[in-house]
Amino acid sequence: MLCFGAASMLRSFILNVLACAVCLVVVGTGLVVVSGFETSGEEDLRQCTDWPREAPLSLDRSRTTLLMFAHPRCPCTRASLEELKTVLARFPAKVSAQILFLSPSRKPGAWTLTDSWREATKIPGLTIRYDTDGYLAGLFGAENSGEVLLYAPHGKLLFRGGITRGRGETGMNSSEAALVSAIEGAISPDALVPTPVYGCTLGLRYETAQLGTAARAEFCH
Repeated sequence: MLCFGAASMLRSFILNVLACAVCLVVVGTGLVVVSGFETSGEEDLRQCTDWPREAPLSLDRSRTTLLMFAHPRCPCTRASLEELKTVLARFPAKVSAQILFLSPSRKPGAWTLTDSWREATKIPGLTIRYDTDGYLAGLFGAENSGEVLLYAPHGKLLFRGGITRGRGETGMNSSEAALVSAIEGAISPDALVPTPVYGCTLGLRYETAQLGTAARAEFCH
């Protein structure tokens, strides 16, 4: 009986040890998984504030690069262009500026070449590009017409947001002043605070199958 009791106690002890070992393995694995998620999150956050590696655009390595995303049929875009013209006139050699107009792949010219496009061609130092089906807007995370992104020569995001005071409103404002400060290097990238964007959604909505009469902008925010 004593031998039987000792054997039972030994089996219980072994089972308890094995159970503890399994728990430790499970907990350890969970910590590794959680740690992996946290690392991925930090990497994603860093990528959101860096120039996308897969971007088919050139990052200027000697001065800041400015990108404005625009909907050619958004009435608020003209105000954004007016403020952009003011900023670029102030820094004629300090900024490499591009504007990317949303453009449907099926028929880009007829739908995209609007008054806003023509106004953009009159801004000195501004390069105009098509953004076919909003691919670049999605890549850079731009959601509304008039959204501006400013990058340092090494690819760090210095500014993100709109540069107008309201819907279709022109004139110096705090958002434009923030962009100016970023260009001048007066704002640390770590203190980046996006400014509000007053523009139409960078997307296409179809009411019929006919492009041009079907595609339209959302209302300005």
